[in-house]
Amino acid sequence: MIGEIVLIVALLMVSALFSGSEVSIFSLKDSYLEGLKEKKGFLVKCLLSLIENKNACLIVILVGNLLVNIFLSSLVSETAMTMFGEAGLAWAVLIMTLLILVFGEIIPKTIALKNATTFAFLSSPILVLLKKIVFPLVSILENLSNFFVNLIFGAPDNEEGHLSVDELQTMTTLGEKEGALKGWERKLIEKVFEFHEVFAVERMTPRPDILALDIHAKKDEIDLLMEGIKHSKILVYKDEIDYVVGYFQVKDYLLEENCSLEDIIKPVYIVPEFKAIHTLLKEMQIKNIKMAVLMDEYANVQGIITIEDLLQTIFGEMNDPSKLQSTSIANLSKNKYLIYGSVSCREVDTYLEENFFEEEFENIGSVAAAFLTKLNKLPEVGDVYTTKSFELSVKKVIKRRITEIGLFVFESDEVKT
Repeated sequence: MIGEIVLIVALLMVSALFSGSEVSIFSLKDSYLEGLKEKKGFLVKCLLSLIENKNACLIVILVGNLLVNIFLSSLVSETAMTMFGEAGLAWAVLIMTLLILVFGEIIPKTIALKNATTFAFLSSPILVLLKKIVFPLVSILENLSNFFVNLIFGAPDNEEGHLSVDELQTMTTLGEKEGALKGWERKLIEKVFEFHEVFAVERMTPRPDILALDIHAKKDEIDLLMEGIKHSKILVYKDEIDYVVGYFQVKDYLLEENCSLEDIIKPVYIVPEFKAIHTLLKEMQIKNIKMAVLMDEYANVQGIITIEDLLQTIFGEMNDPSKLQSTSIANLSKNKYLIYGSVSCREVDTYLEENFFEEEFENIGSVAAAFLTKLNKLPEVGDVYTTKSFELSVKKVIKRRITEIGLFVFESDEVKT
């Protein structure tokens, strides 16, 4: 009798080992397993050999656990019937259910989850040995399971292990909470994700703000434009601004005496205004062009964008004096802001950490453009547009253009319905 009890305890421990190993091995992070490949040792080698084929590893664990539980059930049933006769069979079922559930599943899996690395290393040699013993059976079961999985769900698309953007964003948020990432690092990573969602029209210098010269401009005209200039690049056109021929850098003009614009002009890249900026950046790098001109469907110039503008989408403003005013959001007081008209709706939402403008306006350009779609008239100082979450008001207009906008965000108890 004592021998049977000892054997039952031993089988329960083996069952617990299989159950715990399943949880521990499959809870190890891929990044941790990649790091193990640089290390040496018997246990490391055993664990990595199991991870190479996770399906086979799972089958080994399940087969081993199943064989142990079958043997354990038979032993308990035989022992119970010896002690209690036919009535012992019912007791055997009850006892086995409790033993396997508590000591063979719940407790070992809980322990393994809290000590995944240790449990995985300790159990891996046993699993490797069992895998070699039952290899033919494992191979048959693996092929059989793959057949039915492919039959039901189709062939795999080779995207196993690939993370979606949403999963990566969740990981960065969790990384900041756990201290693995700093706040600025998380924001930088999130801007990289957003980079694929932004169009050139959202980052361009709009047409009214473009500093441009006719290619036939006289030296006096050029020198007059250069007085007090803060721009580093100037667009060049022929006869009218919609016929762009290139651009020149101010430093080139200042360094070359008695030069004409034809001598220092550089090519621009003509693109549609709604081109994705991640594609635009790649194309400009390949072509080694520093400025792109954005045009609408009628071949009218809508704005210009530079390499610096594209990079600022990720890294933020680079303190270009010529753009500090056109891309500012000033916090005047609680819930009250002054926004320059050329600021994009997305920038305001990012600044406020809200989705006010994305939800309210279909326009993906500047706040001034979005405001105008709601006014349906020429703007005047004092014009107001109110939503349930915020209120916009025109603060300054220059030549029929909204240059400054007031924003007031309602408190939660002030939200209008």
